[in-house]
Amino acid sequence: MQLRFPLPAGYFAKFELLSEEAQSFQSLATDIIHETRRDLDRYIHEGRNLLEGHTWKLTKSKDRLHCYRRRSTPTSVHQAGLCGKPGTTGVRSSNESSSSGRARRDDRSSISRPMRSSELTDSSRKGLEPIVVGYGMLDGTVDDLVYGLYQSSTDEMKTLASFHGDESLIDCSVLKTLRQTRCSHSGLKWRLSRTVGGNRDCCYLDCVGVSEDANGQRFGYHVLESVEVRNCPQFVDKSIVRTTMSFCFIFRPGKVPNQVEVFMEGSFDSSADSLSAGGVGDYHSTMEMFFNLPLALAGAEVKKITAMVATQSEVLRSTSRKSGRESHCSICRAKSSLLSLRTNCETCSAVICSKCRIRKVIFTRKGKTKVTCCKICIVKVKDQSPFEGAELRSQPPKLTIKELQEDRNSRDTDLTSCTAPSMEIMNASVSMFSLTDSELSSPSWNSSSMSLQQSDFDENLYSTSGPCNALVPLDRRMPALLESASQQRQYELQHQEFMLRQQMQKHSSAKRSCQYEANSREGLYNQMLELQMQADRAYHLTNQNACMMYARR
Repeated sequence: MQLRFPLPAGYFAKFELLSEEAQSFQSLATDIIHETRRDLDRYIHEGRNLLEGHTWKLTKSKDRLHCYRRRSTPTSVHQAGLCGKPGTTGVRSSNESSSSGRARRDDRSSISRPMRSSELTDSSRKGLEPIVVGYGMLDGTVDDLVYGLYQSSTDEMKTLASFHGDESLIDCSVLKTLRQTRCSHSGLKWRLSRTVGGNRDCCYLDCVGVSEDANGQRFGYHVLESVEVRNCPQFVDKSIVRTTMSFCFIFRPGKVPNQVEVFMEGSFDSSADSLSAGGVGDYHSTMEMFFNLPLALAGAEVKKITAMVATQSEVLRSTSRKSGRESHCSICRAKSSLLSLRTNCETCSAVICSKCRIRKVIFTRKGKTKVTCCKICIVKVKDQSPFEGAELRSQPPKLTIKELQEDRNSRDTDLTSCTAPSMEIMNASVSMFSLTDSELSSPSWNSSSMSLQQSDFDENLYSTSGPCNALVPLDRRMPALLESASQQRQYELQHQEFMLRQQMQKHSSAKRSCQYEANSREGLYNQMLELQMQADRAYHLTNQNACMMYARR
């Protein structure tokens, strides 16, 4: 049976994802964002804004947007080839590409998962190697650009495609929403497009939003990565070919106000074969995705005006019209005449003349409709952020394998340095007592050892309210002296093992909680306080043991 498009509502059945699957998709998007931001920092390093000439070629420029195409040469560089040296090889051979492609096809299972493995490695997690790199400047803000790309429902996808004049769209659908907030959206989507070579569909992960990096810098992102979803298999109809794409956009505020710095790494494979990807049509489709970014800013303005019109109360509008029998414009105070008729603003209901009004397009259920807005509301739309007051989700920095190993080694070293002083004090105290008090009896030795272990972990013995040489009755301080030697020794061993385990757990938990602030001024101050407390405890411990032994004599 031949399918008819658009597909009926409910064609794709609703499904639930396991927590591991949802986390895998989120991790994939986060890794791609980190990788693209790293390439952007390499590209603009020291203000060069230059790509490696042996790998990339300037293909097209439009206004202040520039696209670079990967050359079909055997020389390339690591990742996107942004800062490599001529002659470094980064392109895999055809045998390696075909073997890896067969491995990915054989490894497919019934569950939903990304195209790449989720293991933490230095290799790229993008499904396709970038064939086009775009960089440029746009007039606007990061929030408006992200808001224009924000599509959380199927109706919104179709409405924005119609507004942008995308005649290639046949059908689309939001399969599953992974995460949605005011300033970010992550979901699984499906799209069917009409191309010169035939109909092409794609199932992909769409992540768009505004976030903050580890340094507190605000940036926007948009990830489009092909994934496999169990409820969206490839159609049996041979006229529809499943394609693969991999795009990542990074938006950052420019040095000039109301200016956005945009960066893109993208690749589009319309042949469904990784070996023949990168044709002329794929290059044009990839560059078209980049040069259509200004349409997102126009769409953001229309969405904000639509929201303002929707929130305007019908009662307030009717009241304003009835009481708006004024003969003056609320902006320029001009009187109405035959050549200048007055009307009401559709967003604020103010009375305006023909010179102070602007016709703007909004989205309605019937399609695109034009409404009358005053100039004040238009200025407010441009200045107001759609995500004002929203909490941003900060992304932790991604560590490489080398950095992770160094972090583990530093943690082990810090843990050893913290536990070593206390163990050295204990060993020194035991050796001192064994050398100076060798003539003492076996119960006295056991009692001194027991006093050492108890005083090492008892906070009440470290109080400085009384003099340091004040003695406590021996039967109150050490009730274990009243027991036999064998029972006392067994009790000591059990108590020592228990307290050592507690101490190790305490140090490990403290290190885990303080490992992120160790390099800050507050973290160094806390470490200094901990070392001072350990020194005070060792000092009091030595005095107490000495007082006890001399009193015994």
